[in-house]
Amino acid sequence: MKFTLVFPSKEADDLSYGLLFIPCPVWKRGEEEILNIHPEEPSLRKGDFSALLEKEPKLKELKDRRVVVVVHNYIGNATYKDFLTLIEDIVSSGFSPEVIFLPKTID
Repeated sequence: MKFTLVFPSKEADDLSYGLLFIPCPVWKRGEEEILNIHPEEPSLRKGDFSALLEKEPKLKELKDRRVVVVVHNYIGNATYKDFLTLIEDIVSSGFSPEVIFLPKTID
């Protein structure tokens, strides 16, 4: 499992971030690595979403506190526990998550 977070933005902005587990959680914007959260631990921890907010100040300044969480259920190394930690962390940071589970694609 891996995640894509999409924040409300204007036409000229793209506020989408990937959370990949390669093998430890890493925040990415496109192909750019934003933050290797904790290289020694492969699981997501409470506060890891807040670490993204600290690293990307424009996210902290958003008045619209919604975020779409796209769950790529059949790709990546994240677990269901990581998903629950992420959602809990988003909510405790004052954001309202909308979750979309992508179906498995046919190869």
